Amino acid sequence: MLAVALRADATPHSADTPCVMTVRAGGPNDQRLVDRNPLLGEPPNWNDAPGPGSLRALVRSDSLHHPHIFVVDVVRATSRLLCAGSAPRWSPDGKWIAYTAWFSQRRWHVLRLIDPTSGKASTVEIDQIADYAWSPDGSKLAFTVMQQSPFEWQVGWVDIRRGAQHVIATDNSVYTEYGGLAWAPDSRRFIANASAENEHDDSVRSSDLWLYDVTGRRCRLTNTPREEEMEAGWIDNQSIRFSLINEHSAADTLATIQRVIGLRQ
Repeated sequence: MLAVALRADATPHSADTPCVMTVRAGGPNDQRLVDRNPLLGEPPNWNDAPGPGSLRALVRSDSLHHPHIFVVDVVRATSRLLCAGSAPRWSPDGKWIAYTAWFSQRRWHVLRLIDPTSGKASTVEIDQIADYAWSPDGSKLAFTVMQQSPFEWQVGWVDIRRGAQHVIATDNSVYTEYGGLAWAPDSRRFIANASAENEHDDSVRSSDLWLYDVTGRRCRLTNTPREEEMEAGWIDNQSIRFSLINEHSAADTLATIQRVIGLRQ
């Protein structure tokens, strides 16, 4: 089990200000922000995303197996076609739906935004998207991208109002994947899970949480070789809850990082 009140200085990517934190065992009252608001984070079913009120975004395939997104009102029993695409996620304010689109064999996984009322798409397009998550205020979208040539992971965010994209971290490790995005309630910071695994080297198997500020600063929250952090989410602006999985343990450990200090709050 994870020790209570384990204090550590996180190792940053570079010379950024390190995070200072305390780790303790989690409890039943440590409810994540995404548990309180299902519009924040990855929906359990990528083809059925909850929206504001009784609205949902459903993915249905046509006779050629091409996916299309429908806006459904489950109370009024109405349904209308919105666009071709998959993996929809509503913004918390209900103004946009983020989704992935297929344009060509070169542009096969593109992040786009669409107005669910008018059907008008925004100018935001991000190729080779891997993961994305809305900020609680609906003004930003965090994303991870896996570029192919040359290979590079990118972590960044989109300013929705300006349509501006900001890449704030890169990694060219072929054994690492970035996902599990979750925003703090202040919509200024988010975490990402960097998962490393090498099928030819059993010693390379872990995942660690990284904290990013929209200004570009970042630091490492956990450093757990041979262990994986899963389902991480913010409890409040100071605390993050996650499950720590150890392959030698019969049960998962619920842990909570508290007193996250070092990045803008």
